[in-house]
Amino acid sequence: MIISNLGFLHVNNLGLTWEAVASAAANNWISVAYGNGVFVAVSSSGTNRVMRSTDDGANWTAIAASENNVWGSIAYGNGVFVAVSNDGTNRTMRSTDDGVNWTSVAASEDNDWYSITYGNGVFIAVSRSGTNRTMKSTDDGVNWTSVVASEANQWDSIAYGNGVFVAVSRDGTNRTMRSTNDGVSWSSVVASESNQWNDVSYGNGLFIAVSSTGTNRTMRSTDDGVSWSSVLASEANTWLSVSYGNKVFIAVSSFGVNEIMRSTDDGVSWSAVSDPENNPWQSVTFGNGVFVSVAPSGTNRVMRSI
Repeated sequence: MIISNLGFLHVNNLGLTWEAVASAAANNWISVAYGNGVFVAVSSSGTNRVMRSTDDGANWTAIAASENNVWGSIAYGNGVFVAVSNDGTNRTMRSTDDGVNWTSVAASEDNDWYSITYGNGVFIAVSRSGTNRTMKSTDDGVNWTSVVASEANQWDSIAYGNGVFVAVSRDGTNRTMRSTNDGVSWSSVVASESNQWNDVSYGNGLFIAVSSTGTNRTMRSTDDGVSWSSVLASEANTWLSVSYGNKVFIAVSSFGVNEIMRSTDDGVSWSAVSDPENNPWQSVTFGNGVFVSVAPSGTNRVMRSI
């Protein structure tokens, strides 16, 4: 008797199919994060510059930000959401109740803070401008301390994994930097190509970064950001964000025929995926088995994997 194993095969279809979802307001949604069962997004415009979803991105509720700043990045850690801005009197804000209420916090310097992440009890943000282009908080975003970046680049993104913080830049001689001591000091690292690197993410033991320029618009590091190798993207799009979940990397783009690409082999190869609306997708994150992405324009400014 022959017994078929087909019933035991599992195909990972995560990120292949997406649906468009109405945002809480027609704002310029720039960044989205997940924590404690909630997706929270921040915006650079609008009356209410925060929105949250408690049902895996299917429905969204508008929330007032602490100040009407150009909020550009949000992260979650230790029960707290923290967002950073490139303008305003107070350029950070924090929420301890899953994004319902927000409190303004002064940044360490009035820089163009562009990205924030959390790891090992520390929030770290990076900037495109200023004397010190990183800042760190060891008390869940209540207080911030300036730290000198390895180079005065326009740092666009930061991620944490395996005890290391890694940041990528859109310019400069060395377009990546890493810290092995929770952001106290930074060392420069040569990127695989001198592209405009827009985002970096960690998953399954490696860092992956995406770019809006260059021949190869992704790069990967399997040694905690010490060295990088170029990888051809699925299309020569303006790739702005990348995220990892359930053995899949997903990247989104603000321009191109197919504005989603996915990798199931740790970023070695990428395949194009069509998006439900041709919006300029800015940010993607993963939580509770779902990828969620936000955009600054379009009829429906959210999409989610289904």
